[in-house]
Amino acid sequence: MTKLRNYLMLLIVLLITASCGDDNPVNNPDNDTTPSITSISPTAIYSKAIFSINGKNFGIEKPTVYYTETDKAEVLSYNDTLITARFEAKPGTYNICVEVKNVKSNTKSIVIEEVPKDPELSIIEITPTSGYRGDTITLKGTLFGETRELNTVNFGEFIVPNYNYVLWCDTLIKCIVPQSTAFGVCDVFVTTTSSTSNKVPFEVLITKTQPKILAIAPTDAVEIGGQVTILGEDFGEAQLGDSYVLINDIKITEVISWASTMIKLLVPEGAVTGKIQVVSNGTESNKYDIKIKKPSQTGAPTITSLSTTEIAVNSGVQIKGNNFGTSMGEVYLGDIKLDKSNILKWQNESIRITAPAKGLKTGNLYIVTSEGVKSNEFAYTLKVNDRLKMVLIKAGSFTMGNNESEELSEKPEHSVTLTKDYYVSATEITQRQYKWCITTNAFVPPNTDESPANNITFINACQFCNLLSIEAGLDTCYIIEGDNVIWNYEANGYRLLTDAEWEYAAKAGTNSPWGFVDGILKQYAWTSSNSGSTQTPLRVGQKDPNPWGLYDMLGNVEEWVWDIYDWDYYGLPNNSIDPKGPTTGSARVVRGGCFESSDDLCKTTSKASYTQTQRKYSLGFRIARTK
Repeated sequence: MTKLRNYLMLLIVLLITASCGDDNPVNNPDNDTTPSITSISPTAIYSKAIFSINGKNFGIEKPTVYYTETDKAEVLSYNDTLITARFEAKPGTYNICVEVKNVKSNTKSIVIEEVPKDPELSIIEITPTSGYRGDTITLKGTLFGETRELNTVNFGEFIVPNYNYVLWCDTLIKCIVPQSTAFGVCDVFVTTTSSTSNKVPFEVLITKTQPKILAIAPTDAVEIGGQVTILGEDFGEAQLGDSYVLINDIKITEVISWASTMIKLLVPEGAVTGKIQVVSNGTESNKYDIKIKKPSQTGAPTITSLSTTEIAVNSGVQIKGNNFGTSMGEVYLGDIKLDKSNILKWQNESIRITAPAKGLKTGNLYIVTSEGVKSNEFAYTLKVNDRLKMVLIKAGSFTMGNNESEELSEKPEHSVTLTKDYYVSATEITQRQYKWCITTNAFVPPNTDESPANNITFINACQFCNLLSIEAGLDTCYIIEGDNVIWNYEANGYRLLTDAEWEYAAKAGTNSPWGFVDGILKQYAWTSSNSGSTQTPLRVGQKDPNPWGLYDMLGNVEEWVWDIYDWDYYGLPNNSIDPKGPTTGSARVVRGGCFESSDDLCKTTSKASYTQTQRKYSLGFRIARTK
């Protein structure tokens, strides 16, 4: 019995020992605690972007993440199988390693990419790289601007004059080498109202030819301030810095045009009968007889023409007529009396001025002679060099609303007349354009420059309009005091559209509630049916424009308009001529629907409303300006 008991005890001990041996971690590979990276996501990022490290055995205490042998990344979150981190480094490939309690994992590579730069004003190519004064050259590049406006091409310190531009568009310029350019190599560059391009070399070659005068017109005596035409040979294609015309010893400053065989000029004050001579590229022509007579002073001063009837701030204007006198008087642009410094030249039949930098409005131009005699008035319009593309909408009448809709805010249909032409931005204001004036923003997502500026309050939109007006030298339309906004209807600056202006522009002369007669909605708009409901606005201008050239009027982002929301307003009498909405209320109208809206809510007649301070990732705006 004792032997049996001893045998059983030995058997139990052996069984226990065998069981303990099975739990020994040394012999079990599944209990390896070495940290291990299985993948990194994404594998290519920008510097300081967040990435994920997937793996195992990262532990419960904060691990260390290396992206070089010594440089550590910032660990944002962690658990045993997932780490999120970020680090700042130059573009290149880096090996990620996780260290837990002085034990390092395997490595996985990640690529830091170069952050794409915004397009810049830049000259990519100049053709040819050398030539003579008067030759035509071609510049290829980026962001020159769709129209020249106040933009210029410069040859060193010499600016290409207005009449020497052959072609100007955003990526291509053709212009004539200025006659004033110095011989030799100079830097060619483009300047716009906001930037200056890189410089490219161009060599101005020396040429010497003997100019020759063959005839002048008129052949009889010409008055002071009168026009003379010189006919001849080898005058040069344009006027150079060392090219000019002399009447006796007086250098002519009023040159109207200059070509190789013909020069037109105005006879200056003080000129007398004698000889006229052309100097081209420093080479003198023969001398030719010219007869000069004093101007007649009978009759009232009369303006017969302006060099342009669309006058921009800081732009030059030539006033032509007669009986202005030879002593400087006064020039008026509407209610503005020009400073003497803005009157560049005063002659009996011609006056040259520069428009003022501020306060200019559409009106009538007239002069008052030094003797106090007022001329006739000559109408002009204000020309604004819009920094962004604007589309002119002509005044007219249309049927506003939609009786077939189930929404009360679209009823009743009623006739509306807009009496003034106005400009509308071709697209919704983009994030890039918004940052011209307001650098602090709440875009969602940020820094997608050609996407609409979104998450914008009504107040933000009005502030942007005011700041853009100031930059353009225009009157600000809004007085903003906290959340209270007052519209000065007489101001000529940028503003939001009224509810009626928006619908008129969206319908674009059609009777369709969609604003187009050909095609289908997805050709013209981003709505919930084709946007993928990304919670992100789409880049502007990708869809077809409506018949009046406006993009994304339907869908993409909802657009603030001026009117306070009140669907009863348009059913009331006396609201059919240039309506501007109710004067009291707590919300503003938004139009056009958005990329998350159903097709029906993106009609030209659909509308919604938000409080003035509300933000939304699907809410933006476009702007207008009264002509």
